[in-house]
Amino acid sequence: MAVSLDAKGKVGGGVTLTGYTVQLGGLGLTLTSEGVSLIPVNAAWFGPSGTLALSNTLVNVLSSVGTVIGTLSVSGGSTRPYTFTLVNDPSAFFSVGGSPLSVSAALSVGTDTITLRASDTGTSVINGAFAITIFSTASGATGTLAFNNVNNSMYIPLLGGIG
Repeated sequence: MAVSLDAKGKVGGGVTLTGYTVQLGGLGLTLTSEGVSLIPVNAAWFGPSGTLALSNTLVNVLSSVGTVIGTLSVSGGSTRPYTFTLVNDPSAFFSVGGSPLSVSAALSVGTDTITLRASDTGTSVINGAFAITIFSTASGATGTLAFNNVNNSMYIPLLGGIG
């Protein structure tokens, strides 16, 4: 049996088997190869596999540069490790270093939609759009007292609402 690999085993290469006999046990079938070529199909052709997730999409407007907002992960994807990158950030508020998404500049209240990418060794690329909500201390606090240093105000949540 002779085996040869093309393209150094990378996607898009091929495997050639010649003079190979396979017996399928108990079925009485024998397959004999006289030069069969197997060419792998690029996994990206099937479209992205897996789902890109971000563990948190809320951040306080007072967060300092370097504050971790959330952690990126892929579920149902390749078994190879993923590299995460920030593809689009219109406000330039965020950065990715490894799997954490962090604050990279002074924030302003609102929603910023960013695009993130997860890529393994080149066969699986997954993009995801995430709306990051940047809130003021008052609007983001729930069930706690919070002092807002920006406009010197105190937020006290009302139990049971007004009325």
